[in-house]
Amino acid sequence: MYKHLLIPTDGSKLSNDALERAVQFAREASRKTTCSSHCKQLAMAATAHESLFQYFPNAGGTDVVSRFFTPDPTPYQLGVIDAYINNHLSLDENTVFVMTPEEYERATSSEKFQDIQVEQTLPYPDGRPGFYFVRLRYTEEAKVIFEQEAEARKALQVDGVLLPNNDIITVKYSPLDMGEIRNVFDGNEGTLARTLEANPFALEINFPAPVEISNLRVLVGGTETRVTLHLYAPGEDQPVTFTEQMGDTVDVKAIQFAFDAMAVEKMKLEILSVRDTEPSHVHLWEVEWE
Repeated sequence: MYKHLLIPTDGSKLSNDALERAVQFAREASRKTTCSSHCKQLAMAATAHESLFQYFPNAGGTDVVSRFFTPDPTPYQLGVIDAYINNHLSLDENTVFVMTPEEYERATSSEKFQDIQVEQTLPYPDGRPGFYFVRLRYTEEAKVIFEQEAEARKALQVDGVLLPNNDIITVKYSPLDMGEIRNVFDGNEGTLARTLEANPFALEINFPAPVEISNLRVLVGGTETRVTLHLYAPGEDQPVTFTEQMGDTVDVKAIQFAFDAMAVEKMKLEILSVRDTEPSHVHLWEVEWE
């Protein structure tokens, strides 16, 4: 960075133009130096975190960071290779992935990719491989594998759940990738469950004996959500059905159902993230009734 700029100051148009450009140059140079310093500090902090905890810190607002460094819309997408491992997405010879060593291992161990080519390796400051720049393509068998996996992931899981009152219910639910199904019934709003890819989140709750219920509370995320509730009376095949929907909120929100008290031996819930297609994640914090 320049410490001194010598500029003619005779009051001429040339000197005024030179002064304006010099000030602009100095400001740009200062911004670049500051930005470079911040990037270096971020890189050092991330590397220190990885050395201590054996993983890099999670990032928030990455879309904002990317727009700071590159024009909007950005010429790249933010994501991980797992999206291409779990879903049959568009992929051609012009697609280049920037992968961590862990992501690269998942890609090479998958049966869905072939012609995996590492075009460049970017090391960490200590010399270890940090990022791989990779091209790859799907195998001929990948489409069939994806279809089989999609069908398998639609199958509901089954678990017994101990309620705070010591009753045990049998719960069928969409496969999860975060949390456990018992989190939904533990009375703790700090725990949650998230679907692997199902939207809506399907729940079927079977009681050991009929329970009288007159209201239900479902704690969901901030995105616009529709909840459909099906209540089955003892010995009845046709349910009583209710639907409630709430728009976007900043924080998690409670969707409430109130109805005349009825004996229930089974209930089903469908929690739909209205604006999202499938596959996507649906978050659920609590389901409570009385």
